[in-house]
Amino acid sequence: PVRDGSVLRAACEATAAELRTAGEAAPFLRLRLRLALAMLEAAALREESRGAHWRRDYPRRDERRDGPRATFS
Repeated sequence: PVRDGSVLRAACEATAAELRTAGEAAPFLRLRLRLALAMLEAAALREESRGAHWRRDYPRRDERRDGPRATFS
């Protein structure tokens, strides 16, 4: 999937609006919307392309985000 910051922000807003209108009588729906919103927010925060997380607005991998690498001797 190809992602874009503006599309992710719009999806976050739409999902948050759905969550606000979901009634208390629909707890399973509310949980699913909260999960979807968390996933969208996490995808929006990743401002780099890495593996399957490809961003149109941030096409390169950010090597500063690489953790320490294990070395075996």
